Amino acid sequence: MSLVVYVEASGGENPGHMVVGTEPDPGGSVPPKSRYYGYRFDPTELPKEYRPPAKWRECLFANTVPGHIMDETAYIHRMWVLGQAYYTKRSRGDYDLSTIVPPQHQWRSFALYSFNPDDFHNPAQPCYNCVTWGIGIANQVVAEFLNPVRQGRVKEIIKQLMLAVSPGESTDG
Repeated sequence: MSLVVYVEASGGENPGHMVVGTEPDPGGSVPPKSRYYGYRFDPTELPKEYRPPAKWRECLFANTVPGHIMDETAYIHRMWVLGQAYYTKRSRGDYDLSTIVPPQHQWRSFALYSFNPDDFHNPAQPCYNCVTWGIGIANQVVAEFLNPVRQGRVKEIIKQLMLAVSPGESTDG
């Protein structure tokens, strides 16, 4: 199983998203053996005035909310079916995320979430966004797979992935 990250660029009201997962090596089996995980906030947990997507940035750059680990397998498959642009990096090997990703009963309100997680992160009360959480998980599986980026910025992780590849292509990490 290859370790893989997928990053959807931000644009408009979409803040972008990063997912980490495992996939069978080419020539092997195809999904459903693939598994993908991400870290998100639930817009229904935002104060009412910040629930519209146009208000997320205003709220989440300055505040934290509960963050949740999610099974992102359907998100990735939808992205492929719709032909959405993405950036990716992979490392071929025998990897298993089940020993790294916490058990599912711990996913809800796992830690805090912010678009500026570096401002709020501390060991007693960790704070992540999809990029900082994904980098942390990926680097536990493959040391130095990705370099941390300031505030978990989607644009910065895309720059890192683009050093070696074009959108929709992959590299062996």
